Amino acid sequence: MYSLAGYGKSPVRAQPLTMEQSVAELGAVLAARKVDGPLILVGHSYGGFLIRAFAANHPQRVAGMVFVDPADEGFEAIIGRIDPVRTQQDRRLLAGAIPAKWQGELQAIQKLLDAGRLPPMPALPDVPAVLITSVKADPASEFFQETPAIVKLKRERHAAFISQFSSGAHVFTPNSGHGIQRQEPELVVAAIDQVITLATQGAARTAKASEQLSQATPTLKQP
Repeated sequence: MYSLAGYGKSPVRAQPLTMEQSVAELGAVLAARKVDGPLILVGHSYGGFLIRAFAANHPQRVAGMVFVDPADEGFEAIIGRIDPVRTQQDRRLLAGAIPAKWQGELQAIQKLLDAGRLPPMPALPDVPAVLITSVKADPASEFFQETPAIVKLKRERHAAFISQFSSGAHVFTPNSGHGIQRQEPELVVAAIDQVITLATQGAARTAKASEQLSQATPTLKQP
């Protein structure tokens, strides 16, 4: 586990990093620690964007992925059409709750949400994946995104996203808000364990199939 710039003991950058720069820093951390893989990538919220970008650009290094209530680049545009006033109110409430040192990063993330898409990247590798979605809703919440109808929409979009993986699972929790890793860390641990198991089983099957193929392939000899 590592801390992004401005988090934990990592220093704040003079300028907020783009998504591409943050992904490059992940690569630099792995290189400095001499971690080659195979990797199980775990990303919460905006971290979901980062692990997607890394996996898409380094598919051979990734054995599995865990998404913890991940951000959705198209979600804000959709709910903005449902209720533009409350969507803008959510932005103001979030900005007011974020410490000054993270405001630059928040603005960088907001640009992605405003665009409704991530920078161009290759397709994600089809690796074992688990996505955990918070379905905790509050009809009286001042945040539009915490109301039942919008939480239901998020759940549906998360389900569509995880369906692209042939070996994947979608987990729901009504007991945690967005910070699942703090409120129910056991769910994240279980998801990681599940992905490790699936990835290990898949690697074993691939190795066995490769061995059987090599044994079945005839060897041509020169006369």
